[in-house]
Amino acid sequence: MAQLTKRERVLRTARLEETDRIPCYDILENDAIIEYFAGERLTPENGRRVKGFAIGRVLDMTRMPYGPWEPRRYRREDGLVIQQERWTQWIVERPFH
Repeated sequence: MAQLTKRERVLRTARLEETDRIPCYDILENDAIIEYFAGERLTPENGRRVKGFAIGRVLDMTRMPYGPWEPRRYRREDGLVIQQERWTQWIVERPFH
Protein backbone atom coordinates (compact mmCIF):
# COMPACT_ATOMS: atom_id res chain seq x y z
CA MET A 1 0.00 0.00 0.00
CA ALA A 2 1.24 3.48 -0.83
CA GLN A 3 1.81 5.95 1.99
CA LEU A 4 -1.41 7.79 2.83
CA THR A 5 -1.81 11.42 3.76
CA LYS A 6 -2.82 12.17 7.33
CA ARG A 7 -6.36 12.96 6.20
CA GLU A 8 -6.67 9.80 4.11
CA ARG A 9 -5.36 7.71 7.01
CA VAL A 10 -7.85 9.15 9.50
CA LEU A 11 -10.80 8.88 7.09
CA ARG A 12 -9.97 5.29 6.19
CA THR A 13 -9.71 4.41 9.85
CA ALA A 14 -13.13 5.96 10.53
CA ARG A 15 -14.56 3.84 7.70
CA LEU A 16 -12.84 0.71 9.11
CA GLU A 17 -10.75 0.40 5.95
CA GLU A 18 -7.14 -0.75 5.66
CA THR A 19 -4.45 1.89 6.22
CA ASP A 20 -0.69 2.04 5.80
CA ARG A 21 -0.29 2.37 9.60
CA ILE A 22 -2.30 3.21 12.69
CA PRO A 23 -3.13 6.95 12.88
CA CYS A 24 -1.31 8.82 15.63
CA TYR A 25 -3.56 10.93 17.90
CA ASP A 26 -2.57 12.92 20.96
CA ILE A 27 -3.08 16.21 22.74
CA LEU A 28 0.18 18.17 22.87
CA GLU A 29 0.36 20.38 25.94
CA ASN A 30 3.98 19.87 26.96
CA ASP A 31 6.27 22.77 26.15
CA ALA A 32 9.44 20.64 25.90
CA ILE A 33 7.89 18.17 23.46
CA ILE A 34 6.36 20.92 21.31
CA GLU A 35 9.66 22.82 21.22
CA TYR A 36 11.59 19.64 20.39
CA PHE A 37 9.44 18.78 17.37
CA ALA A 38 8.97 22.38 16.22
CA GLY A 39 12.61 23.35 16.72
CA GLU A 40 11.58 26.68 18.20
CA ARG A 41 10.77 28.19 21.59
CA LEU A 42 7.04 28.19 22.43
CA THR A 43 5.38 31.39 23.69
CA PRO A 44 1.77 32.59 23.93
CA GLU A 45 2.51 34.92 21.01
CA ASN A 46 3.73 32.23 18.60
CA GLY A 47 1.81 29.31 20.11
CA ARG A 48 -0.59 28.57 17.25
CA ARG A 49 2.17 28.52 14.66
CA VAL A 50 4.78 26.61 16.68
CA LYS A 51 2.32 24.11 18.14
CA GLY A 52 0.73 23.68 14.70
CA PHE A 53 4.12 22.90 13.19
CA ALA A 54 4.89 20.31 15.89
CA ILE A 55 1.45 18.70 15.44
CA GLY A 56 1.99 18.55 11.69
CA ARG A 57 5.33 16.80 12.11
CA VAL A 58 4.27 14.05 14.52
CA LEU A 59 0.49 13.61 14.67
CA ASP A 60 -2.22 12.58 12.25
CA MET A 61 -4.94 14.20 14.36
CA THR A 62 -5.55 16.18 17.55
CA ARG A 63 -8.41 18.09 19.12
CA MET A 64 -6.67 20.93 20.95
CA PRO A 65 -4.48 22.88 18.51
CA TYR A 66 -4.48 26.13 20.50
CA GLY A 67 -2.35 27.48 23.33
CA PRO A 68 -0.44 28.25 25.36
CA TRP A 69 -2.33 31.21 26.82
CA GLU A 70 -1.24 34.14 28.92
CA PRO A 71 -2.58 33.75 32.45
CA ARG A 72 -5.56 36.02 33.03
CA ARG A 73 -9.02 36.26 34.56
CA TYR A 74 -11.92 37.57 32.48
CA ARG A 75 -15.71 37.85 32.49
CA ARG A 76 -17.64 36.47 29.53
CA GLU A 77 -20.81 38.07 28.13
CA ASP A 78 -22.92 35.43 29.90
CA GLY A 79 -21.46 36.50 33.27
CA LEU A 80 -19.12 33.56 33.85
CA VAL A 81 -15.70 34.55 35.20
CA ILE A 82 -12.92 32.40 33.77
CA GLN A 83 -9.44 31.85 35.18
CA GLN A 84 -7.07 31.02 32.35
CA GLU A 85 -3.59 29.56 32.80
CA ARG A 86 -0.99 28.36 30.32
CA TRP A 87 -2.73 25.12 29.29
CA THR A 88 -6.08 25.14 31.08
CA GLN A 89 -8.99 27.28 32.18
CA TRP A 90 -11.86 26.96 34.64
CA ILE A 91 -14.92 28.81 35.92
CA VAL A 92 -14.26 30.77 39.13
CA GLU A 93 -17.54 32.69 39.39
CA ARG A 94 -21.08 32.22 38.10
CA PRO A 95 -23.90 34.79 37.87
CA PHE A 96 -26.28 32.20 39.39
CA HIS A 97 -26.27 29.72 42.31
